[in-house]
Amino acid sequence: MEESEIWDKAILWGKTKVPDLPSNLEKYFQAPDSDISITSLILPPQHAVEILSWINRRSTIYNTEIPYEFKLLLRGGRDGFSPETFHRLCDNIPGTIVVFKGQWHK
Repeated sequence: MEESEIWDKAILWGKTKVPDLPSNLEKYFQAPDSDISITSLILPPQHAVEILSWINRRSTIYNTEIPYEFKLLLRGGRDGFSPETFHRLCDNIPGTIVVFKGQWHK
């Protein structure tokens, strides 16, 4: 299964939780007045803003005044891929969302 197919399935799952989410998300994360600044290579901005909306069970997508701060806690290429490293850097941090890209997507 391609990475885009996996994300599409995750988005569909999220929409079952918040059925009023709009289908065209690009206008929300590309808005000039948007506070969203996400530069992840594995989590596209349109998926990130949708996940943010799921967190608060919003029926609309965030486009300004997002009440969350994104902070990269661990990057495998920088910090390593061991379970010990993951737990050392990520345990006991409230509100953490884990996103990863598996080996099959090289």
